[in-house]
Amino acid sequence: MQKVAGLWINQIAHMDSTSISMSQAPRPFWETLFSLSPWTSLGLALLISGILVFLQQEVLLTDSLYFNSLGEQMAYERIEELIARQQQYKWLAYAMLPVVTLLQVFLITLCLNVGTVLYEYKPGFRQLFGMVARATVLMAVAGSLQIIPLVITPIETLDQLTQLDWFSLAALFSGMELPLWLLLPLKMLNLILLLTLLVLAGGMHWLTGRPYGKMLGFVTGTYGTGMVLLVLLLVFLQLNMS
Repeated sequence: MQKVAGLWINQIAHMDSTSISMSQAPRPFWETLFSLSPWTSLGLALLISGILVFLQQEVLLTDSLYFNSLGEQMAYERIEELIARQQQYKWLAYAMLPVVTLLQVFLITLCLNVGTVLYEYKPGFRQLFGMVARATVLMAVAGSLQIIPLVITPIETLDQLTQLDWFSLAALFSGMELPLWLLLPLKMLNLILLLTLLVLAGGMHWLTGRPYGKMLGFVTGTYGTGMVLLVLLLVFLQLNMS
């Protein structure tokens, strides 16, 4: 009788542990999004970024845009030289894409790894790096939203190209003269950053099996803190160089 009771208790304990693990298991939605290998995701992210660079150089940065912007400041010949030089070195934008992408993955992983050490989560740097690498394709898709207003809006000068903004908090103050130290933080607080936080939270949920809401707070506290420090650094440099 005692043996039967013991087996029954063990079976209940096993069922409880199974239900707990199932409740913490990542949802199929995130399993699907992070099903690609890290290097395949990086390759797709580079492809998307390359397409965006192509659109910027071949569609947005037209010769007429330079002439309309610099016609009153420079001679016609000087503008032609500037355009020719820009055409000569435009390959650098493509060459820098892998470097910039890998640096971005490394810095995001570093921010998350600091948090996992402080919170004593299991994933190490290598696992986090793989997760962030998988997330790059989703972040590249989110970043591609920025080119939508540039393509569908008539742009005649370089100033219009740099000032056109639909997705950041700065767009709410488009008709106001804001100081430079405030404009940069408002531009960096945008929809792309929000989507990045949501994707990384899904990646941590997929990697650790912990609740999505808790992982969103974790990502906001780690990667978000890193972004705040970056903004403060850029504002400091901006103020000292102006």
